[in-house]
Amino acid sequence: MKRMHNSLKYSVIIGCIVLLSACQISEQQVTEVAEPELTKPSPLSLSEYCAANSCRGDIDVLVATMNGEVRLQNSEFWPVVYQNEIIVLPGDRLFIEAELDSDNNIHSLRHVEHNQHPERTFELYFRQLRGNYGMQFSLRNPFEMPVKFDIALSDAAGNQTSVGSCPVRAKRSYLERWAQPATELRLSNPRTLAANADIICSS
Repeated sequence: MKRMHNSLKYSVIIGCIVLLSACQISEQQVTEVAEPELTKPSPLSLSEYCAANSCRGDIDVLVATMNGEVRLQNSEFWPVVYQNEIIVLPGDRLFIEAELDSDNNIHSLRHVEHNQHPERTFELYFRQLRGNYGMQFSLRNPFEMPVKFDIALSDAAGNQTSVGSCPVRAKRSYLERWAQPATELRLSNPRTLAANADIICSS
């Protein structure tokens, strides 16, 4: 009788172990089910964007290359400030107003036709040098602290490459030259530096 009682007890214990194992397997199976990935919206094409927003028009730019002139001609083009980037074409002289928040973060970039607020307006000039294929870019910083941008250039084939850049000292101008022709320059990630920051150029 005692042996039967022990057998019954062992059966109950084994049953509980099996039941617990089944619960663990079931729980593992639930947690291993991957959630479906959200589909990211595709970026708008130029024509789609310009159909709903104000764009630049009548673009006609000539850039000299070793293989002859490259002409950029379009009835519409991205605005000067697009998604917090400044898009500069050869021959552009631009005024870009900006604001500083309480932490001196640059925001609210805006292209304006005239420099009515020099204390908060960047001045940009991008051109091809005469007599060779290189490019020259100048940028004036209106603020009381150094400012740094990331810079990318597009070549004659439209390939974009990040290039080195230097901080622009407070109330000063920055001049940069590149030996190769470029059809577009983009400035992004504008940020201020401490007033006493070292002026270190990125490569």
